[in-house]
Order: sequence, then C-alpha cells, then structure tokens
Amino acid sequence: MEQDRTSLEARVALLERQNRTLRRGGMLVVALLALVTLAGWADEVPALLKARRIEIVDGSGTTRARIVAGDDGYAGLEVLDAQGFVRAYAATMKNGNVAFGLKQVSGTPRGELVLRGDGTAGLSLNDPDGKERAFALVHPNSLARLGVCEANGQTRAQVGLSSDGWGGSSVWDRNGKLTAWLGAGANGLGEVAVQNVDGIVRAKIAAHEDGWSGFQTWDAKGAATSYWGGRADGPAGMGFWDKTGKLRCEAGCASTGAGLFRLIDAAGTTLWEAPPAANPNPPSHGTPAPPAR
Repeated sequence: MEQDRTSLEARVALLERQNRTLRRGGMLVVALLALVTLAGWADEVPALLKARRIEIVDGSGTTRARIVAGDDGYAGLEVLDAQGFVRAYAATMKNGNVAFGLKQVSGTPRGELVLRGDGTAGLSLNDPDGKERAFALVHPNSLARLGVCEANGQTRAQVGLSSDGWGGSSVWDRNGKLTAWLGAGANGLGEVAVQNVDGIVRAKIAAHEDGWSGFQTWDAKGAATSYWGGRADGPAGMGFWDKTGKLRCEAGCASTGAGLFRLIDAAGTTLWEAPPAANPNPPSHGTPAPPAR
C-alpha cells in the first residue's frame, strides 16, 4: 500500500513538470509568432485601415486629438487641451457644410470659417456667450458682406457689394429698421441718405445721371421740402416746396452767371423775381427716389 502511494506521487510530480514545460514551450511559440508578425508589419504598410474613432494621447494618457465619424453625418478632426476640452476642429456635417472652428474652455464656439452646402463661404466671430457679433460672407451670386451684430443676432451695420455692382455701407436700428446708407452704383454715382423707421427717406446727398448733384430733404410722408445743388451745365441754387409738393421759392445762379431769386404761387406762377424779367432757368431737380439695391 505504501509503495503504491509513493508511485502515485511520483507520477503526479512528473506530470506537473511536463505541464510546466509545455506551458513554457507554448509561451515561446506565441512570442515567436508575435515577433514574426511584427517583423512582417515593419516591412509592410497596411493598404487600408478602418475605424470609427482614432485617438492620440499624451504621456499621461489624456486624449489630445481624435478623428471621429458619427452616425449623424458628422466627421472631423478635433484637438483637445490638457483638460480634455475640444479647442479646435475641422469637420464636415450632414448638411454639406465644411467648417474650421475654435472654442473656448467652456465649449462655446468663438470663431468659425465655413463653406456651406449652398456655396456660401463665410467667417463668423462670436462673443463669450456664443452670440455672433461679426461676420464676413461671400454668396454664390457674388454678393459680399461684412457686418456687426447685436447679441440678439440683429445686424446693426454692414459693408457690402451686390451682384448688380452697388457697393456701400448700411446702418440699422435695434429693431432691424434701415436708417442710413452710403454707397455708389455700378454707374459710379454715389449717395448718402438717412430715413425714418417707416422707410421714408428724409435727407440725401446724391449725384444723378443727368449731372445734377446736391442735397435734398423730404418730410415724414415722403414729400420733398428743400434742395441745395447744381446742374452739370453750371446753374446752382436752392429751393423749397410747400406741403402739397409745389415749388414755392428758389434762389441761385443762372446759366449766364447772374444771381436770381424767385417767389412762386401754388399754381406755379412767378409772383416776384430779381432781377426783374430775368429768365431764371431754375436749377430745381425734383424728388428722385433712392436707387434700387
């Protein structure tokens, strides 16, 4: 009995030694296979690498950059700071927009350069709350604009060039009503104007195609009230209209160089003029509307 137990213990010990040997041999085989595989990769560049997300980490293991493809159509490269906040990105969206942007630590966008799906290219600058405060846009129809905004998104001032050749600047009030503009058309003629909240021009300095240039005023209903200006052929002067739109008084210089003054009644008849019997050749121009833009 004692001999059988001793023989059994010897066989178990032998099996344990053989098992350890096999394990060591197996680990050696795996290591050799790994070395062969790595050696093969060192000599070959993979033809294709597919992934939904690739991350680059620093020495502490913090992700500092990542390439992401989302299920919502977003795909992009994101750069993170040491605290793990996205601070810059280059991405394309499902709607076709392509954007390069900068963010502050809170994640609020502060600036973005974008090419929209409709072909519009632009730059947007935001305040710390993420509200757009300045922009630059170039539209597919060649319209180009630079503007500044209120925090509520209302444009307050803008410089632009339209596709029909008109270029200039415009100013709006806080309710979005156009109040003033300065510009010039494709024909090279310029104007400066102010208008009320009802969109009625109240005063304007302009040069017109027939050669007249000067300053004009209108009342709150759009009726002409006065002018100061001159024609291209020399006559210059000033005039005043009544509330019915009738020219009632003019003063200026005639084409002959002589000074003149004239009073006119509501029917258009001259009541008095100086010098007497002079042909005043009145320099009045009428009330042209602002050019379409």
